[in-house]
Amino acid sequence: ASGPTALDAGWLAVADLADAGLEPLYLRRPDAEVPTKAKSTLPAPRLGLRRTR
Repeated sequence: ASGPTALDAGWLAVADLADAGLEPLYLRRPDAEVPTKAKSTLPAPRLGLRRTR
């Protein structure tokens, strides 16, 4: 079974689409947010853990 070869705008207008809710999509909080703090791949030095004998 092959898929449709053309899309009919009239059929798409009356098609039952999933409800996206009442809040417009452009006002919703994004799924992923841009980090505000740069993360280092190197571990921080442990200066306070030095033990003397």
